[in-house]
Amino acid sequence: MSYSYDLRQRAVRYVEEGGRITVAARLFGVHRQPVQGWVRLARGDGLREARKPGLGGGRKVTETALHPALLARPDAKPKELGAALQVHPSTVHDACRKWRIGRKKNLGIPGARRPATARRFAPS
Repeated sequence: MSYSYDLRQRAVRYVEEGGRITVAARLFGVHRQPVQGWVRLARGDGLREARKPGLGGGRKVTETALHPALLARPDAKPKELGAALQVHPSTVHDACRKWRIGRKKNLGIPGARRPATARRFAPS
């Protein structure tokens, strides 16, 4: 849960003026752990406003970047593609799922190795 910047400032000010963290938590109606974290932040970098809720920074892999990488290396695993695109392998996996690019059997990508069972049942 995100608490208001004003509430966090008041709780930190209370503790910095000599109050106890548990008393501040009870006084402001929050658990002790967030107050403890706010005080730690205030002593370090300083207390900052909470980020606004919503989507993160957007997609890190675009479809236009992923398709050429898949065509260049059709048998590459998500770990290898992630290293090439400078993203985490799970990001590659999520992007493939979003754009419905099947990676399990590689049947839809030209030049990919096909499993023996696919060769056996493929039309001649």
